[in-house]
Amino acid sequence: MSFYPRLPNELKLEIWKEAMLSPGVHHFNLEVTLSFDVRPPGTRIPPGSRTPAVQSVRIMAPGASVRTDPSVWRLRASYAGVDELAMEALRDLEAKGSPKIINLQTPRNQSGRIAVVDGVGDLVCFTIKGDIYNPALVPLVAKFRLAGLKRVALEYKVQGRSPFSRVTPFTCFCMRERHNDGLFCTNILRDFFQWFKDMETFYFIVRLNYKAMKRTPRHQKRASEVGNALARFQGIARQRDLETFEDGKHTFSEVEECDTNNLIAHSQLWYEVRRLEKICKDIKIKVLVYAERQ
Repeated sequence: MSFYPRLPNELKLEIWKEAMLSPGVHHFNLEVTLSFDVRPPGTRIPPGSRTPAVQSVRIMAPGASVRTDPSVWRLRASYAGVDELAMEALRDLEAKGSPKIINLQTPRNQSGRIAVVDGVGDLVCFTIKGDIYNPALVPLVAKFRLAGLKRVALEYKVQGRSPFSRVTPFTCFCMRERHNDGLFCTNILRDFFQWFKDMETFYFIVRLNYKAMKRTPRHQKRASEVGNALARFQGIARQRDLETFEDGKHTFSEVEECDTNNLIAHSQLWYEVRRLEKICKDIKIKVLVYAERQ
């Protein structure tokens, strides 16, 4: 027999508050549709050139259930249906935070579920999908801009590659300014930040797996290598009072440049972080590493 029914209500409520994972991480896909039109205002393309502009943006969940989408909004909604105390814990969380309602759409362009996130405390990670590439990120009309989100993230990997070319939304086309950006042109990222008018902190998130780490002695098991690295980063975050987040499967820990020498992307990642800090002085730039909880 489950021990839960025998617990006092005060303890049950505390358990549910802890289970709501605050601050949490939410994952969404940005499905972008383009239209080709004469040079939209704000682009760097010469007059008379034809360039794609964003026609529509759909926000979609990366999966249909908790198994395929570890976003915290799904867990919270699921837990809230268990009993009245769980619902009270969710309402208390929303009352203390800044609830932001995100209307999700289905692949058939129909209205889907409603995701509720804490626009101030939670981290919202986006993945760009669809046939979109620079400079189409720039001419975004006001109705597509997402308000109320303070913390926004992109995974440090190739985003939204077009099926027709190797060009991505963040491929560098800067002709007048030479810089050594890799996966992300920092000038284009600065333009992308305009999509989120209330953003205060931007995060690169780096998946911590054996492919992302520099080679170690052959006898060391890959699983233990990742687990040890994650535990080390978590310990550093606690010691320095750095940020940590969770979703349904993963733990995210803030890291600093001195901590990530064992990552293959270390040099290029921090080069892009420093450039962003110079050209986006009103936005904090941070890095998180994440892996599945052990």
